[in-house]
Amino acid sequence: MRLSIIVPSNRDSLGAYARIMQACSWASDTIEVVVRDNSGSPQKRAVLERIQQPNCRIIIAEPCDANTNFQEGLRASTGEFVVFLGDDDGGLDRGIAAIGRVAAQVAGDPSVAGITGAYVLEQTDTSYVVSYPKVDSNAVVDRVAGYLGYQGPNLIFYSAIRRSILTDTWDFLFSHPFALSFHDHFFSLTYLLSGRFVHVGRVAFIYDNANWETVDVGVGRDIKLYAAAGLDPAIRQLQWMLCGFEGASIILQSRFGLRHSLAERQAMANRWFEVMFRRFVGDANTRTDSRLTAEATALHEKWRQGFPNFKLESLLADICDFIRRTSPEKAEAYHDFWTGVAASAAS
Repeated sequence: MRLSIIVPSNRDSLGAYARIMQACSWASDTIEVVVRDNSGSPQKRAVLERIQQPNCRIIIAEPCDANTNFQEGLRASTGEFVVFLGDDDGGLDRGIAAIGRVAAQVAGDPSVAGITGAYVLEQTDTSYVVSYPKVDSNAVVDRVAGYLGYQGPNLIFYSAIRRSILTDTWDFLFSHPFALSFHDHFFSLTYLLSGRFVHVGRVAFIYDNANWETVDVGVGRDIKLYAAAGLDPAIRQLQWMLCGFEGASIILQSRFGLRHSLAERQAMANRWFEVMFRRFVGDANTRTDSRLTAEATALHEKWRQGFPNFKLESLLADICDFIRRTSPEKAEAYHDFWTGVAASAAS
């Protein structure tokens, strides 16, 4: 089997049923569909158990967190390339079929990290068709620049990714001491550092951005993730600089970046940091109601004056000092993770 479509489903709604039914219709001799439902709904279970068919597996699981549902869905699949689709996302039949055909053609080509297409981005009042330029390039600097050139939701995350690259990325990012709201960007970054993406030349995926399209809703969801990680919500004011620091560190120091020349890594890190710094400066009006709001605001003002003279070591020290105000243990864990990445690069 060359392509697996994995649907980790946790909702009991008509929309979730419709997307599951559509995904199951893609099952064939070349495309495997795995639905892993952890909604805990007996009614949904009764429906899903009746649609099992060849190359379409329905797994009824106990309620669990999203990461567990994704990981267990991956373990249950067999494809060389893997696509994840959420309850509120979907695909177009011909686009998915095209990805299945390409997966069979490029399975033996290790230069291919993923397969993508154009995306329909659904907003409350409108829709867009989005496509990433240059991600099919053999030049890694061009691939990363093409990804950064689109200033919107991280849509390329929803692509077919080679299993070995996907699991390597997961091993790395799930060892991070916190799950932060911008970490989806690093999945895409490590995939692009690992190889080129083949574009199928047509719309393949539909992404519903309703839960993130406004600042108020997006900030609220971000803060929930930071609270779940045990961090003060004021860190939301600093998140794009954290994203800049972490992405540059991945490019310059991680095993994903080190396969490329120093000149390539520096060019990509500079571009990554430039884009995230602009987001950080543009996010100056975001404020949170917490005991560390004043400290976060002061650090925001300090960092706004620093580009392009930042050093990763000084950024890490500032970030850890801020986290330490909430938890010395969490600050130490964060410091140890990134110094460990740097030490691996040095060796």
